[in-house]
Amino acid sequence: SEGCSASLTYARPGNVRVRARTAAFFTVFDLVAAEESAWLDVPREELTVVGDRADPVWSDLPVSPDPMLIALLADPWGGGAVGSVQFSAGTEEVTGQGDGWTVWLDRVTGTPLRYEAGDLRITWAEWADRWDIPWPHDIEVETPSGHLRVRLGRFTLDRSLRPDVFGFDPEEGRTIFTPSEAKSWWAERSGG
Repeated sequence: SEGCSASLTYARPGNVRVRARTAAFFTVFDLVAAEESAWLDVPREELTVVGDRADPVWSDLPVSPDPMLIALLADPWGGGAVGSVQFSAGTEEVTGQGDGWTVWLDRVTGTPLRYEAGDLRITWAEWADRWDIPWPHDIEVETPSGHLRVRLGRFTLDRSLRPDVFGFDPEEGRTIFTPSEAKSWWAERSGG
């Protein structure tokens, strides 16, 4: 685990691009989740993973689109519609449940605190308004394939996105894998 900075580009209805860089500006990963497809570029490994965004194998990779989208956008509703909401007397939290997931919300502000879906765990802390939008300063994502902690620093809104910002454009010489091929490749590399 190394510290890095990231740029986040987002456009509704669910297009997101996250680029993480080290302090020396080397790219750690570049993840793009568009409406139907997703791609992940890992320069250190000289590989790019590309596939259907709904492919369940993404969740077995170190970085996957939908958990990152839910975590970084602090959008637990990205997991689907809410089936039930429970208020517990004497607590500061409200619990909402959907199909296979649970979210805990602050009773007063309505901001999400924790999200769980199977082995995926996301927590949000230190909420503040940035450009009149509530956003967490501290985000943690835990999956069986890894742990990611993000501390958000500078935050700016750019409403003029280039049309190609979510397009698939891997660097020359990259090995391109499907999510299943990438899962096998990572398993071999880690001795599993």
